[in-house]
Amino acid sequence: MPDEQVITLLFAVPFDHPLFVELDLLGYAGDIVVDRNAGRIEFPQSRDPEGNLALRRPMSASPTMEAHLQDGWGLQPERMAYAEVNAVLLAFPVSAQLDRPLREIQLGGGSIREIVDKVTSWFESLVHWLWVLTVQALDPMNPDPKVLHRKSRNMIVAASASGEFSLIASAMPAGAFRLDIDNPTSERLLTRQLLAGVLPSVGSVPPPLMWELLTAAKMAGRRGAARRALIDAGTAAESALTVILSLPPGHHQPLGGLVTEAERRGVTLPTDIRSALVQPRNHAIHRGQCSGAAVNRALEISEELVARADASFVQSTRLESVNRPQRDNIQLILPSRSAPGQ
Repeated sequence: MPDEQVITLLFAVPFDHPLFVELDLLGYAGDIVVDRNAGRIEFPQSRDPEGNLALRRPMSASPTMEAHLQDGWGLQPERMAYAEVNAVLLAFPVSAQLDRPLREIQLGGGSIREIVDKVTSWFESLVHWLWVLTVQALDPMNPDPKVLHRKSRNMIVAASASGEFSLIASAMPAGAFRLDIDNPTSERLLTRQLLAGVLPSVGSVPPPLMWELLTAAKMAGRRGAARRALIDAGTAAESALTVILSLPPGHHQPLGGLVTEAERRGVTLPTDIRSALVQPRNHAIHRGQCSGAAVNRALEISEELVARADASFVQSTRLESVNRPQRDNIQLILPSRSAPGQ
């Protein structure tokens, strides 16, 4: 029987959409725990200064992994203070009995599938945490219009006369591109400190509810869903004021009542909290009335309250904003020399 030896299982896991990070996160390795199994997460390394823009593989990654990653490990655009990470490496040391040299073995089978399921669950938790921390378009359950291509934009056009048809061509409507730079709904760069602070929680506990409500409000604002944004911003503020006032979670005070109670106790609040958050939120809930112009200030007030209620919360104003390129799949149809029927 072959002797047991320690091998390291390596999983290259792609993000559904690029993760934008500060440059100090390139080459980062952090300890993680997946279903009581100790491991580590490794980020790609910075690009070769003399090479192309592609990020180099994480320190422990197999050299051949990159060839099987559709978009590689990521990119580091020139003259930009951030990088786009397309995939990370998860590594887990395990004991195994090998009856052949490792270079001749292709992993598979039920035992690997079981580990893959656990890794997938942990990675989904990571993505959800990163979405809450940075408002980046990472979570498929909370889509951002910029990362979704609408097939209806790829039209096929032709003309007919007397039973004859023109050559087929493609057409796209003019699109409006949104620049979402440094405002309350902006995506924010992930930092080394931010990631290291939440890794112990990934896979074991969900993000605090008030954080998630605030992020959902920001994402709704980015989609132009003002009513949803105002409602979630108000609920996040309610959660924060509940903590600030040391009230039991099951209390029945509405947002306006909480503001009144905070003022009675001498809690300093934004002077426009009623006109910029309470009233717009109430109109959104009870009348379905809302204005997109009200969303940004409501988000700022809500975020200020969340930061007061939870000292571990990092406000977006302390993180650099980033504008994600808008996705459009362009379809080109070239005329053939001999079109059918002509």
